[in-house]
Amino acid sequence: MLTWLNGLSLIVGGVAIGPILEALKSPFEQFWQSRIRKFFRLAFIVGLVLISIAAQTWVLRSGKSDVPGHLRVCAIGVGSIPANPATLVLYTEDWTYIGPKTTDSQGCTKLWENLRPGQYNVEFYSPGRDGSWWGSDQIKVEPSVVTKVLVERKMPYFRTVSPLPNRIKRRDSILASVEVANPSPNGWETRANLQIKAAEKYLLADALSEEILLEGNTAAPLTVEFPRLEVGHYRISYSIEAFLPWSKQWVKTDDLVRQDSLEVQ
Repeated sequence: MLTWLNGLSLIVGGVAIGPILEALKSPFEQFWQSRIRKFFRLAFIVGLVLISIAAQTWVLRSGKSDVPGHLRVCAIGVGSIPANPATLVLYTEDWTYIGPKTTDSQGCTKLWENLRPGQYNVEFYSPGRDGSWWGSDQIKVEPSVVTKVLVERKMPYFRTVSPLPNRIKRRDSILASVEVANPSPNGWETRANLQIKAAEKYLLADALSEEILLEGNTAAPLTVEFPRLEVGHYRISYSIEAFLPWSKQWVKTDDLVRQDSLEVQ
């Protein structure tokens, strides 16, 4: 701003001095008239240069924000270990879908290229078609550079799962105990879900634990009791769900599948 004002002042002064000097008539005055005219002529040129510099700077600064930027996101999971594999999904600031990328062995994605500078949202999932939601972040992409961002897992996860018997009697109930940890400073309404699938892999039934408020950076036990089963072979899976108040929905934040089967005699 000062460059503009200084340049404009010099130009105005250089132009205005002409009529003033014309009024000077004595030899002494004419001597100084020549000196002053040269000075203000120089001031006029300097003023033009200053305004030219200011104009070029303004053009460069105003155009820089439109230069596309690039984005690489690295993700870490439980214990600050690189999340590999994991899926990160990018959205614009108003949640318009852009697309997903999968992390490499270092927990980092390949570049999202040629992004308009500004704010974006990124969501963090475990791999797979039905991945667990691990959290989201808002990030800022800078113009003409590669913006590197680190995101962390923020949602409740299984810390421990008590072992279940491999064999039970017909009509016996199943009592499953798990410990759920919250790595975020925010508290979450949390519950555990126990699913029992028959050997043919179709979903047979599921049972939910009680709902608790899991405070930030804490862990708590949850117990799930499943009703009696008929004779057969089954597979057990667990999942944790957290309630998102802004969408008023429960979302899966972690899951675990027991590879061994349960036999009901």
